[in-house]
Amino acid sequence: MAKKKQAPIDFTKMEACPVCKVSWQGEPIPQESIDNGFYDGPGFFSKVISLYSREEDRTFAYCCPSCNITWDRDTNQRIPSVLKKASC
Repeated sequence: MAKKKQAPIDFTKMEACPVCKVSWQGEPIPQESIDNGFYDGPGFFSKVISLYSREEDRTFAYCCPSCNITWDRDTNQRIPSVLKKASC
């Protein structure tokens, strides 16, 4: 029996990292921007990092800014991060 393909997780709609549990909720989106139709999401900006490919012209992965864990957009599998962890 063929393995059922798991639907991609929309990391931009999640409120916290599934690994380190740090909140991804940023500042609230201004009500004026919501009223003007610029946003239709959960009402806050997301801190999750989207990794974009110019060659594919699409987001190919998401990364947690706190723990640097990176997930492939299509498979939800962890992949090696291409981002360097910022040092303070």
